[in-house]
Amino acid sequence: MTKPSRIAALTLLTFLLATARAVANPEALDLGRLLDRVRATHPEVALARISQLRAQLERQVATEGRWTGRVGLDGFGVANQRLPLSGTAPDPSGFSQGTLSAEGRLVLLDGGRLGYADAAAAAGEQAAGARAGTALRDLADGVIRGFWDLRRAELLRQVAQQQVQQARATWEAGQADLAHGRRAAGDVAGLEAAHLAAESAWHRQDQTVAEFRARLAALVGLSDDAWTLAATPVAPDSLPEASGSWQARPEWLAQRAAVEQAQARLGEAAAALAPTVGLSGRLETGNGLVRPDIQLRTTDPLASQWSLRLDVAWPWLDNGRAGRAAERARLDLLEADQRAERLRRDLERDERLARERLRQALLRLKLQDRAVVVVGQAHALTATRFRQGLALPVELESARTRLAQAQADRIDAGIEGMVAHWDLALALGKENP
Repeated sequence: MTKPSRIAALTLLTFLLATARAVANPEALDLGRLLDRVRATHPEVALARISQLRAQLERQVATEGRWTGRVGLDGFGVANQRLPLSGTAPDPSGFSQGTLSAEGRLVLLDGGRLGYADAAAAAGEQAAGARAGTALRDLADGVIRGFWDLRRAELLRQVAQQQVQQARATWEAGQADLAHGRRAAGDVAGLEAAHLAAESAWHRQDQTVAEFRARLAALVGLSDDAWTLAATPVAPDSLPEASGSWQARPEWLAQRAAVEQAQARLGEAAAALAPTVGLSGRLETGNGLVRPDIQLRTTDPLASQWSLRLDVAWPWLDNGRAGRAAERARLDLLEADQRAERLRRDLERDERLARERLRQALLRLKLQDRAVVVVGQAHALTATRFRQGLALPVELESARTRLAQAQADRIDAGIEGMVAHWDLALALGKENP
């Protein structure tokens, strides 16, 4: 084997060993690491940041109107020293010319329009930041619910696996009893059917796990085989209740910023009829300047001239456009206020419902804990009676089904409690559960 072939073979072997190691030892991810990953890699986060940057640029543009300036350099060329006056031929002697000019304008008085425009842009920047917070919160909401959906499916698959093992053990014991004449063939056939039903239920639950896993992997941006969920305990009764207020929610902050922006737009529209006073200035220097007193173009490289101008503009004849713009701005403000009131009622309702759902979830969890104990004791008693030949297979199957259902209900209650904690944190404006 040649040296390049050995290198290629070694590289391939290294890759295969690394892949096999990653599959054999997948990365265990808890909820915190999943949240960090989605916030660092999801496109929605980048889009929200872009919106914030755009709002910052818009605010800078809003403040540019107070002062404007320009610096220009005229092109060089050959020009006549004396300008061609009426009835006079131009001087054929020429020289290279160039002019550097600077001009600017400062708004001294505008009725507050620029101030209102800056306030509107600042409110828009705040709204963009709040919308970015909403995007991050929505991503966290999707990850958290996807995490607990997958955790529930995995726990239910464990219950289904336990049911398969129990059904197989019972069926095998029934076959042994049949061989010794202690069990009828019909009873053993019923035990085999129960085992097959348990196997089928496990496969269905395994498919559910695969579906939830694929959804969460797509949301977070993970490959399907290189990770697994960390063994997170389902104990909502041990978690402290979230504190805070719905007024910290990003959608409320965004709506309040929208109201402030509408107020600023109304002020800007109302000031449209106010006069504008500006001071303009211009400075030119170079050897291509024209002396207005003698109509000569100077060749002095240090020559300069300047001018100042005070201008006043008063758009009082606009055919009612300013009044209509102010009325539209007033309606926009009224609409923003009403939207804020509607949102306030919705958020207060969400907080009350989230607290009630958490209370009910914790109550149900206590009941299901007790139910698992009681149903487990009944199943153990029925299993003992079955081994003694005092219970029919259908009785054992019924007890096993009730135990599986009680265990599944306990898992559902625990997951609902964990999600209820997050719902309350969400209603209080928290970004993390």
